[in-house]
Amino acid sequence: MFEQNRQSIEAILTSPQKYECPKLTPEIESRHHTRCPEFKNPFAIEDSNTYYDWAHSFNGALIAHMQEALKWTTKDNAREPGWQLVTTGSDARLEKGIRSPDSKIELILLSDNETIAGAKISEKISDLLIHPYYQEYLAPNFEKKDIRQPQQLLKYVSADGNLMGTYPNRLSGARPLCGDDRMLNQAKSTLADYIINNPKGGELIRELRKRHLDVFKNCFETGINQHKGQPAKQYDWEQGIAYYNPQQQLFGFKYGPLRYLQTAIELAVLHATRTSRSPVILENLPPNPVESIYFLSNLSLTNQNNIATPVLQLTEQEITDLSESYKYFIHLHHQTQYRCHYEGQSAMPFDRDTARSHAQHLETLVTKGFKIK
Repeated sequence: MFEQNRQSIEAILTSPQKYECPKLTPEIESRHHTRCPEFKNPFAIEDSNTYYDWAHSFNGALIAHMQEALKWTTKDNAREPGWQLVTTGSDARLEKGIRSPDSKIELILLSDNETIAGAKISEKISDLLIHPYYQEYLAPNFEKKDIRQPQQLLKYVSADGNLMGTYPNRLSGARPLCGDDRMLNQAKSTLADYIINNPKGGELIRELRKRHLDVFKNCFETGINQHKGQPAKQYDWEQGIAYYNPQQQLFGFKYGPLRYLQTAIELAVLHATRTSRSPVILENLPPNPVESIYFLSNLSLTNQNNIATPVLQLTEQEITDLSESYKYFIHLHHQTQYRCHYEGQSAMPFDRDTARSHAQHLETLVTKGFKIK
């Protein structure tokens, strides 16, 4: 059954897809000798689908710019195997709303610790992060991960050494920047092997559901997130007001509908990887959530009775509806960021009826489509 699943998944990935994700075409070109493109006012584009496609294009250009710049900066180390720089989070998803001191491009250095390349490039990255050009775009510190150590790949350790928690999607949703292209694939294989063969793989999925998905779902429904044991109101469904101010631990819709769907996707991928006993899904997962929804919709797993079951159990129209509701909340999230960063306002009104309609769509379709155990 497991070999049948692996062959089935590989066949699906190399054949025409039943559900085709609408192409999000980057229209902005950028090279290392030019400056990064500037972000548009998210209030200037009314339609959320149009705005999301533009934001995706902008972020695609921004990351392409950084890829070119970093490849040029590290060109002397380019032929040395054993290291790769990747980015994660909204930068990897191509969904970043604004560039600000609170939201710069995150870097993760992957290495196998068997060559001196990792140590050499680590020094070079430390040096370039204090360069005025890179200070404008890149986070001041970077995370290091040994691709042979699954615990390092699962955990998020801050630059000052603090364990921030278990976040496998920081790796599974990473996007390459420069270096040895094999490192990210090998890291995903190591992570998949842990999920599949370690008895704690199943415990990890259950832990992520309890500590992440259920928490984000509660925030989604109530608008209240917990920070150090204290409630922090992120948005008010009744009043139609969203709050965003990172200094006050206010992040609007980030820890509600957005993290809820992102985490549901992550758990579905980990569960399908463990069930199929194949790393193929994890290795081929697109970093972007909308693309991931379509990716999962095309996959099926065979059970012990030789019956194929879709990983994501939604119709084509429901896939579209889920994607559009997610895009809607990304649009609102970027608007709250803009209001705070450029206008100094922590509160932003939103249309209650439209938001509730999208919220209902998103919650209903996640519950129906993602059968997470």
